Amino acid sequence: GNFDSSQINSIQNHLTTQEQIFERFGAPFKKGLENGQAMWTYQYDKWNALGSAQSKDLVILFDNKNIVKAYRFTTSNPKKP
Repeated sequence: GNFDSSQINSIQNHLTTQEQIFERFGAPFKKGLENGQAMWTYQYDKWNALGSAQSKDLVILFDNKNIVKAYRFTTSNPKKP
């Protein structure tokens, strides 16, 4: 589902906790493990008659204390033909 991308700026590596991420963004679209550490993915796609209108992607990697280690946010807004 959609998530509040205005909250992205509030994420701080080595400071923000998993609990705070959950409060701000809700349950992740997907939970996984990378090298034994938790990885949460938030994904949002908005569709229209021409296909994908907008997509947002937030990937957060936590350390073994469940604190944000790194994150990546990508967004695409394809132009209409």
